[in-house]
Amino acid sequence: MQAHSRLHRGTSGRHRPRPVSVAAVVKYFPGAGPQLNGNDAHDIRYSEQVYPGNEQQLHLRPFEAAFDAGVTQLMTYYAKPVGTPWEEVGFAFNKSVVKDLLRSHYRFEGIVMTDWNVIDSATVGDITFGPNAFGLEHMTPSERLKIAVELGVDQFGGDICTELVVELVRSGQLTVTRIDQSVRRLLLEKFRLGLFESRFVDIEAAKAVGSDVELQRKGREAQAAALTLLSNPEQLLPIKPGARVYTEGLNLGDSWDGFVQVKAPEEADVILVRLDAPWEADPDSVLGDFFHGGSLEFAPDTVDRLRKLSTHAPVIASVFLERPAILAPLLPHVKVLVGDFGIADTVLADALSGAQQLTGQLPFDIPETMKAVEESREDVPFDTAQPLFTHGHSASMAATPSV
Repeated sequence: MQAHSRLHRGTSGRHRPRPVSVAAVVKYFPGAGPQLNGNDAHDIRYSEQVYPGNEQQLHLRPFEAAFDAGVTQLMTYYAKPVGTPWEEVGFAFNKSVVKDLLRSHYRFEGIVMTDWNVIDSATVGDITFGPNAFGLEHMTPSERLKIAVELGVDQFGGDICTELVVELVRSGQLTVTRIDQSVRRLLLEKFRLGLFESRFVDIEAAKAVGSDVELQRKGREAQAAALTLLSNPEQLLPIKPGARVYTEGLNLGDSWDGFVQVKAPEEADVILVRLDAPWEADPDSVLGDFFHGGSLEFAPDTVDRLRKLSTHAPVIASVFLERPAILAPLLPHVKVLVGDFGIADTVLADALSGAQQLTGQLPFDIPETMKAVEESREDVPFDTAQPLFTHGHSASMAATPSV
């Protein structure tokens, strides 16, 4: 990786936290995307981060923007880089990344914290998590702690091990000066935020913000604005007022203003379906299915259900694209295909009825096949062969209701 010419300071005076601020933690440094085969390193089975396209610098760009914006807190990722100039140990313990790149090259002066349980394990209920100390599994918690602190880590997520810090200082392995450096960073953040002067939340102010009708309206508008019309070849949107609509996968309550909800697809003028991007259950994951993985292909019975519905009326399908699903098998059976990124059912329905244009643009490529996904390079964006839809794609919407 070539050295970047720009240098950054993590806490410029212009952007310092104030009592009216919220101090965000930017994560995960130096990037969490290029995982081997796309598997998340929160799972202890998937430690390796790879850069077959040598694109380390590309993955650092969001952090550079955060530094320029004055970010004051940053979290390291779990993974260990493999096949790069960086050390092959977890990023919390990685001299190349924390000391040389973050503290020295970028001159980041803010708080550096780790992800949860890199020092020792923790048990919550019937789940034991960690330690995710990749490359340092053979070391003791005390040895791991010493390495991370010496590199410039100030805070440890999930690890409550203050007694180890005391032991390391008393034995002379860590200096009081180094501990004071972290304490100063943490206390300075709290002073700048006014947490010592105003320790308690103003309950009435919080209630007012939480029930603010104008803020709720803006939230609904933001949801709708992100809706991305992927395919609308026959210009069937917006849905015609008074149309009989059958729905699956969404709940519009007892009424939908201007439309008639019917209970069977045979009665419908148009069929509206919501789907989640596919994922596969993983019985071997200690985290259960909190992180969705596996194939991006829809199950055959899902595709067949859309086929059967399409024999009764035009189908409009909206897919929650938390993952870049393989959408090609859906296209023969849907007249309209929409990508959503987390939206209330009622907001979706209103948008499809023409309350506003669908102006969202696809933030990533939608692959044509799972084979193309498997053959793409983990660290290179837009690297799947012949994608079905490309980054920035959006289809057009008719000016007047059609169905």
